[in-house]
Amino acid sequence: MYENKHALPGGTKEFFKDKKKIQPKVIKFKDPLKSLPDGSKIIFAEDDEKIIIKYQKDFHKEMLYVFYRITGKVTINNKEGDRHDRIRMIELGQYLLDNFDDREMVTIYLNNN
Repeated sequence: MYENKHALPGGTKEFFKDKKKIQPKVIKFKDPLKSLPDGSKIIFAEDDEKIIIKYQKDFHKEMLYVFYRITGKVTINNKEGDRHDRIRMIELGQYLLDNFDDREMVTIYLNNN
């Protein structure tokens, strides 16, 4: 049986609803030329208020997904998203978790100040 070592704690829905104090951070590849198996690049960031996924595949337009924890709303490139956009954001986050190697990633912790 396949076990995802990077599964979201408590599952995807609980992760997005989490109201605990979160230290702001950015997670990305150490090597800027590195990409996921499908050729895409994903950068993940989060703080107490939002979860952000920056996604780009090949030379297509960059997509910036922002999930607002308090309201549950999603924006894509600063435009209000819908249920399908929220699902797509979750899929992208899960794809990153399923396909990265800890040794290839760097987590940058940001100050709350």
